[in-house]
Amino acid sequence: GDDVVDLPFLNMSRALGDCWSRHPTTGVRLVSPEPDVGRVVVDARDRFLLLYSDGVSGVVSDAEACQYVADELRVLDATAAA
Repeated sequence: GDDVVDLPFLNMSRALGDCWSRHPTTGVRLVSPEPDVGRVVVDARDRFLLLYSDGVSGVVSDAEACQYVADELRVLDATAAA
């Protein structure tokens, strides 16, 4: 089966170069040091570009994060227009 290993440092592992991201007994790498990289074409219709870590995506979905930002932008726009 899959072993679950408690990794309290996981949120910092990429920042520190994944030097501690191996299983304590097997030495197998638990966290990939390779970043997720992509390209997106942005145009005038796009209101914002949302960048966040996997720590955020573990708590909210992409749709929820985008909705939150869109709602906050609407509040700012309404406040500026008042």
